Amino acid sequence: MDVRKLLATVVGMAGLLAFVIVSYNRTEDRKEVLADHSFTHGRVIQYSSTGSMRHKTVTYEYSVGYKTYTRVIDLNFDFSGCGEDMAICSQRRFHVMYSNKNPEKSLIDLRNEVDLLRAMVGPEGIDDFR
Repeated sequence: MDVRKLLATVVGMAGLLAFVIVSYNRTEDRKEVLADHSFTHGRVIQYSSTGSMRHKTVTYEYSVGYKTYTRVIDLNFDFSGCGEDMAICSQRRFHVMYSNKNPEKSLIDLRNEVDLLRAMVGPEGIDDFR
């Protein structure tokens, strides 16, 4: 086997291993949040779509007590209403479910914006949290 093929195989296997590890960690984090959680409100601070496959990510922030946390998530749907103007999106609030044990682990429901007039009302369900 020539060196280039060997290198390509090693790089491909490393990429696959990294994907498996990240997927496992996300699943474990989700389980932890669902097992013992509280709710707060968060806001989107960045939305980006990159690459030829249009890989979409959202960065959001939320506060628990006096500490602010951020998280980046991949999206499998278009996050509408922002375009390139994050000033518009930064005013939008969403329900965030976070782990009581490790508040840096969280899930957000980007499909249902929080009505700030009824902000004390919790989410109707947890199916759309990512």
